[in-house]
Amino acid sequence: MYVSVLTQIGAKAVDQTFFYHVPKLLENNIKIGVRVRIPFGNMILDGFVLGISDNSSYDNSKIKDIINVIDKEPVLNKEMLLLGKYMSDNLLASLSSCYQVMLPKALKAEVKSNIKIKYDRYLHRIKSIEEIDRYIDNCKYESQINLLCKLKEGDILITKMSSSINTIIKYGFASIIYEECKRYNKDWLVILLYLLLVRVILFYYMALLVVVRLRYIWMLLKRLLIMGKVL
Repeated sequence: MYVSVLTQIGAKAVDQTFFYHVPKLLENNIKIGVRVRIPFGNMILDGFVLGISDNSSYDNSKIKDIINVIDKEPVLNKEMLLLGKYMSDNLLASLSSCYQVMLPKALKAEVKSNIKIKYDRYLHRIKSIEEIDRYIDNCKYESQINLLCKLKEGDILITKMSSSINTIIKYGFASIIYEECKRYNKDWLVILLYLLLVRVILFYYMALLVVVRLRYIWMLLKRLLIMGKVL
């Protein structure tokens, strides 16, 4: 399956659809009007699906895969798609800008040229374990056997592509899926450091308060002693 995607960049220079391949794992989620996440040059962008086709007239080796499907249901219905096209033709505005005007703020993409979202690649099993076992019985390559055995247990994080991974993908045993790297660890570290700083400050002021009180008590005792000597 292939899709035509309009990026959520309002610039006229990219006000056109771009062709992407849909991994089998995501095919059931594809509908006209949903948003998908795509690789675009050195950026990761969101875009609207405006067309779906089963065949491609382009060189398949140059067609990139979409990363994932953002919406379960279309955010642009048929009427909105037609209205956006009419507005673009008559108001000299980019088609993407016309569609984004119709969406609530929460659904609008914040596009930056220096997006640094990182994605992990995983090898995801497609064929059944029985099919994999039959292939393993006739396979002569130890690296492929080891990889397939791990694949039977679950998805495998890909740190570096290899010929074994390419072969397994080629024979349809697995596909590559992308997941956004978890970034909460850094956020939690900042929070913990902030809390630690607050505790240190509170401890300092409490210690200072204790010193002030002790000094006051000492001064009071000193006066009492002086008064006792005088009497």
